[in-house]
Amino acid sequence: MSIKLPRLGIGTIGYHEEPPWITLALLAALRSENIHAQIFVGRGAYPRYAVARGVCGRCLRYLDSWLMTPQLCREFFLRGMRTADIGIVEGVYSYPGGDRGGLDLLSEWLNLPRFVIVDATCLDRCRELVLPQKVAGIFLDRVESEKHFWSLRTDLELLYGVPVLGGLPRLNELRSQFFQHLEVGCLPRAWWHSLAQQFCRWWSKQQIMTTAQAYAWPFEDTSAATAPDWGDGRPSVRQVALAYDEAFNRYFCETLDGLEAVGVKIVDFSPLHDESLPEGTDVVYIGCGALGRFLRDLASNHCMKAALRRHLASGRPVYAEGAGAAYLCQEIRRPEGDAYPMVGVLPAVATWCRAAQEPSPTECFTKESSWLFASEMRLRGYRTHEWELRPIRPRATLAEDSHGTTLVGCYHAVGSLLYVNFAWHPPLLQRFIRPSLAAKLSYDPWQPPPTPSG
Repeated sequence: MSIKLPRLGIGTIGYHEEPPWITLALLAALRSENIHAQIFVGRGAYPRYAVARGVCGRCLRYLDSWLMTPQLCREFFLRGMRTADIGIVEGVYSYPGGDRGGLDLLSEWLNLPRFVIVDATCLDRCRELVLPQKVAGIFLDRVESEKHFWSLRTDLELLYGVPVLGGLPRLNELRSQFFQHLEVGCLPRAWWHSLAQQFCRWWSKQQIMTTAQAYAWPFEDTSAATAPDWGDGRPSVRQVALAYDEAFNRYFCETLDGLEAVGVKIVDFSPLHDESLPEGTDVVYIGCGALGRFLRDLASNHCMKAALRRHLASGRPVYAEGAGAAYLCQEIRRPEGDAYPMVGVLPAVATWCRAAQEPSPTECFTKESSWLFASEMRLRGYRTHEWELRPIRPRATLAEDSHGTTLVGCYHAVGSLLYVNFAWHPPLLQRFIRPSLAAKLSYDPWQPPPTPSG
């Protein structure tokens, strides 16, 4: 028996747009109508403007056709949909990487109605618009005027037989305000209200909701309440200190759910504002974020840097990703050349790459074992290009790919440029909650390799 599960997939064709203006406008419009939407990012990588998706009032969740099986994808989708009125999976159709993060396979796996975003400024009357298969609707972005919208709607519906369900004007001022507001904090309610008003001018709300409800869920109910098997016995890790503030705030919600599901207590702390770690901390977890305007404050919080060093000196582990890994390095260097001293527990220097490309699908193998990763373990995920790690000791590199160093380690500290959703990899989550502390590096990465005799 199929279950009622309103949902849709929405994305651009062949290119990634960040921020996704139409998706944000749709979320704002649904919120204004008191329709509770759950947003899923169709790649296992943090979007640059992940915080903007918070307009729906829910934790941002992730799915991925490269890192997940169809069954696993459906299970996590159902868990995320527990209290939502509609599920929205955002991504890219006909993605250049194929099944590595594209929305086409996810649409098949979840039987999603496919909505596409078309940039009105790129339409050419002399060139055919190549649409994905089984398109259920079109949204137009950067429309010149109301007359322009209705003209394009008529032409597209006649040519392709696909309904145009809404659009968004150019709104140059409103779009520039988006970046100005995020530069100093968060997006105010008035900005979201303006965006929703503009989108509601032309949207066909009833047709969107009817289409989202019309697609059956023809899969066996995997029971969203069923917790994954994390292994036998209680975790040896009882409390995880999670870095969370204006600088560090990008985490996979599924990973945090998985930790709490097995009884691990998560306590947040601020590397920017706090002077010590939460009492009783077993593992420190420092995620990614946007450090640009906080580098001076992070460098000047000597108490927190000392607390992290004491935590490691006591034999307890730290895991950090992206900006978190850069924070654990000796220093962070900006593109302009100025440097800021950081925690200094990883023998590496981090460079901030301001004009970075989007995260890329990466597969690599670990060279050495650590408390979290076994030796010669295959790792798959999305590598951030916002940061480069340059080890100042050759043996500090735990893994690398074609772009350079991916993992850096020193005793119980591990820094990664690979985004890893531990909930999708139960063996890794087991190692996180039952760390192999005896598996720290068998050598001192600060010492140069021995000189061959003879």
